[in-house]
Amino acid sequence: MHYIDEFRKEFQQCTVLGTPSPQHAIDLASWLKAQGIQLFKDAFAQETNHSVPDLPDERLIEQAYPKGLNEIDKKQAQQAFYASNAKIFSETCAWIAEGVINASTDARSEPFAYQHYSLLRNLALDAQTLLDDWAALTQETPAMYGIWKNSLHDFFQISHAAEQLMFGGSPFFAFADLATDSGAALLRVALETRIRFGFGLLGVLDRSNQTVLPLNMSKVLAAIKLHESKFKLAIPLQHIERIYSWSNIYVHVGLKHFTWSPIFALKYLNPLLRGGDYPGGTGVNAGIYIDKATLLDIQKEAETAYQLDTTKFELVTISPERCSAILKP
Repeated sequence: MHYIDEFRKEFQQCTVLGTPSPQHAIDLASWLKAQGIQLFKDAFAQETNHSVPDLPDERLIEQAYPKGLNEIDKKQAQQAFYASNAKIFSETCAWIAEGVINASTDARSEPFAYQHYSLLRNLALDAQTLLDDWAALTQETPAMYGIWKNSLHDFFQISHAAEQLMFGGSPFFAFADLATDSGAALLRVALETRIRFGFGLLGVLDRSNQTVLPLNMSKVLAAIKLHESKFKLAIPLQHIERIYSWSNIYVHVGLKHFTWSPIFALKYLNPLLRGGDYPGGTGVNAGIYIDKATLLDIQKEAETAYQLDTTKFELVTISPERCSAILKP
């Protein structure tokens, strides 16, 4: 018996043509939670001869997220890429399925049955795509599992994603279809904004016309890295760099990976983006805990890296007291 055949058969029994009802969403969530996720894990182990690993989130980020276009081929040739993504699917799908089941007792969830069902369906379809990619890119057996998806997001889809955000997904102003992949672009903006305002490095002022030029993020991150041992980040800097670089792939060429990719990345980044506890309190800026002197050193480092002619240009910074960081006493 091939577990993947059982997975696909039972998954199809939980899917529906046309508009799904709230019960369809509950049925799919219940199947995934009770049987489907474990069935996929069994299928993954059977097909690849590697079990789904029990790895910490840090390792999953390192193995499942390519750091730029130049790393994609290398990642997709490695078993670790598929095993880590299988783990992320299992973890993310279980969390969402549980949430859908819990929400089903709340009358407010009924209008969102379509979105809940679609999200779970997309996760289950991408789990099969993961195996298809594994067969094609590591075993040189394309279309082994007979599933395919378009890996490129185009301007048309992205424009609808923007519309959904503007109108909160209201079906009267925007399509109700999910725009999960576009979350990668927002993660990029969130990370760049967090780092720039956290360390007070906003740009370069051209004195001749008072125009503020963007400060290259690679130079910002390089300046931060030189002083990394002197302050505390909620997320390791190398993982911030990796997720930021991964999000650039989507922004620059519209290449998407799996439905779970932006979801898992956001959950991992939450301590940096949304804060938490720090020595002495709780706050939204707690993801960066630093002393004033180190922050000023980082700003100076960035200025040096740019080799600015200070008669023509000026580094635009924020004073440490106004940065989106917690200053050590």
